[in-house]
Amino acid sequence: VYTSNLQLGGPKVMFANGVSHHSVRHDLEGVSKMINWLAYIPECRGAPLPLTTLSRGDHVDRAIGVHPKDLPGEYDPRLLLQGMTKENGEWV
Repeated sequence: VYTSNLQLGGPKVMFANGVSHHSVRHDLEGVSKMINWLAYIPECRGAPLPLTTLSRGDHVDRAIGVHPKDLPGEYDPRLLLQGMTKENGEWV
């Protein structure tokens, strides 16, 4: 039995390997992250999913500018969904 995640490597290991979805600096930031996660949960069983507006003008039909072949050998797969800034400053 472990008394804390520090015995299993701490946040640097737990977050990097996907066990944790977020790593926060303090409790208030943690509560904020939990509230944000709960915003995606229906109000009650069988209720429709809550919809949120897309941020930064991101549209569902936007062109995909990131491709795995353009990334280094090891990369964060979340970049394929969230986009990234290239070295030249271009957002893809």
